[in-house]
Amino acid sequence: MEDNKQLLTFMLNDEVYGVDILRIQEIKDVEKCTPIPNAPDWTLGVINLRGSVVPIFDLRKMFFDYHDDAGVIIVLRVENNGKTKVVGIVVDSVSNTEFANMAEMQPAPKKDNEARNVFVEGLVSIDERMVILTDIDKIDFFRE
Repeated sequence: MEDNKQLLTFMLNDEVYGVDILRIQEIKDVEKCTPIPNAPDWTLGVINLRGSVVPIFDLRKMFFDYHDDAGVIIVLRVENNGKTKVVGIVVDSVSNTEFANMAEMQPAPKKDNEARNVFVEGLVSIDERMVILTDIDKIDFFRE
């Protein structure tokens, strides 16, 4: 069982992604965010989550340059410069919690100088579906 990892799977640009369930704090409906001046266009703003200010990032806009008013916010913990931060990511939908056999993980195909895939840890098959495993700490949410 030690090679198994429980994932929260979600949809992004018609593909299934997975993130370690231990990182997830909660799942929320998309809500109006307070905008942050001069922030990148994938930064929707911040929300107040039980007294904490949480930045919200739209992964659809960040990686695939599309936006949709529908979607959900996954609130999770990321490691950034040695500190744990709570952020929200907007995805198309949340699918399920599933177990992945990490011993069967395949490396993600890479293109020359492909910077957009640095957050992909690898690929794993779950119930005959390919799931893209994300290394959430490698997404540079706070880049300019």
